[in-house]
Amino acid sequence: MLIERLRDSSFFKIISFIVLFGICVFVAVILRTYDLEFRPLHSDEGVNFYFIKKTLENWIYPYSHKNYHGPAFFYLSSFFVSVLGESIAALRSSSVICSLFLVFSPIILFKRLEGRTIFLMSLVLVLSPSLVFFSRYAICESFFVLLSFLISLLIINFIYTKKNYYLYLISFLGGVLISIKETFIISFFSLALASFFEVFFNKNKEEAIFLLKKLFSNLSYIFLVCSITTLLIFSSFFRSIKEVREGALGVFQWVFRGVSDEGHFKPFYYYIRLIYETEPFLLLSILGFIFLFAYLIIEALKNKGDFLKKIKLAPGLIFFGSYSFFIFLVYSFIPYKTPWLSINITTPLEVFYVYFLVQFFEYKKVFFKILAIFLLTLHTFIIFFNTVKFNYDYSKIGVLKHIVKKTYPYQGLNPYSYVHTSSDFLNFIYEVKNYLDSKSKSKVLIACNYYWPSPYYLKDYSNKIFYMSFFELDKKKSKDLNYEIVVLDKGQDFNLKGYNRKEFRLSDVQEVSVWFKK
Repeated sequence: MLIERLRDSSFFKIISFIVLFGICVFVAVILRTYDLEFRPLHSDEGVNFYFIKKTLENWIYPYSHKNYHGPAFFYLSSFFVSVLGESIAALRSSSVICSLFLVFSPIILFKRLEGRTIFLMSLVLVLSPSLVFFSRYAICESFFVLLSFLISLLIINFIYTKKNYYLYLISFLGGVLISIKETFIISFFSLALASFFEVFFNKNKEEAIFLLKKLFSNLSYIFLVCSITTLLIFSSFFRSIKEVREGALGVFQWVFRGVSDEGHFKPFYYYIRLIYETEPFLLLSILGFIFLFAYLIIEALKNKGDFLKKIKLAPGLIFFGSYSFFIFLVYSFIPYKTPWLSINITTPLEVFYVYFLVQFFEYKKVFFKILAIFLLTLHTFIIFFNTVKFNYDYSKIGVLKHIVKKTYPYQGLNPYSYVHTSSDFLNFIYEVKNYLDSKSKSKVLIACNYYWPSPYYLKDYSNKIFYMSFFELDKKKSKDLNYEIVVLDKGQDFNLKGYNRKEFRLSDVQEVSVWFKK
């Protein structure tokens, strides 16, 4: 009986898919959780911990449009911290979980795509160095990208099934997306364009009109579901209404910051360079889409409305291409750029890269099949190599040392590292803790400009840590200071008699002088 079932090709394909997908699950979990606490917290992670602590006090996130992003991520992270306790792993667990859901989400298209295509999409998402790096980071980007990608998959399902419930799911996820981060505008814009081109190039006039009617007939429900979801999250289930007003103001503040915060300005080609250094074959995705789009436009102009009869595009191919291309363009044109924003680009690019090359298997010529296999294999090896190179401590990668000769898990030559906490910061924390443990009644004054993520690392000594601006400190006389440790920016002129001075580099942009009382 078993032999007969194994001879059944469909049964064999299902078993093969389950086994391969199981291997994907295992690899994804290992890459995202192994030595998760090794990299010191980034300053943004330290700030997030502060807000999570505030949220846990009464489960109301104190949102301010002048301060930080929306509440959804902080509620999610607060849940994991409340369950797992206060640790770096717990703080980063929400990003890990979101990234794991992301890499397996292509299975939503199991009725549209072959198992082979779904597996390959998941595989490149599992191994992507950008996705792995920021899944091990306690910031909102992994959560944001997960929801953006889920919405993209649901849009494809709606286009090809015309089922209303997909619209309602999209509306709900859209409301959560709005509650995470103000850059939802970029995602919505790119998804709308991608939807338009998918329908334009893959549906005839009658089907397009029917989809449009479906959309407009449900517009009030879409708006209602999205609005209620957003209001519920921002108001902490209507327990704090002032955050709703702050949420509305936040959109304008962050949009303006994208063209005004010169400290984070980068050239147009910043993301191209970042992708070239880490996932270089994804640049072929951009070129592939440009070629495909140009070809379709030419065919449409030549054959007018009849070109659909001649060209049969795989469901979602033009959608993923358009989505990745337009989101890449928008983020590149906005001067404000940071490495973590790149996963908004690399996620759809990874999917389109696989989907575009899988189409080569439909050609009769063996050359195209061999080319597709070669490009997929080479890309897979390169992204795995760079994932190891840019995420892990070299002394702990075991047999992989034969492949990767040196690793850069943060700082220096790591392209994803951005004003990151340095290893010397840990030396600073060790010295302060050691002093406080030996002299239990001691107090610490931190008067440097950028001190995050110190509050997390010194949380067990919070009753002994005090903060003050240097401007306030400068008004005092050194003899009036009643602190055994004083932390100042390097170069600040404040003579402290009876103290020993040590200097530490806290991050790429921060050096401090630490004065220890003799």
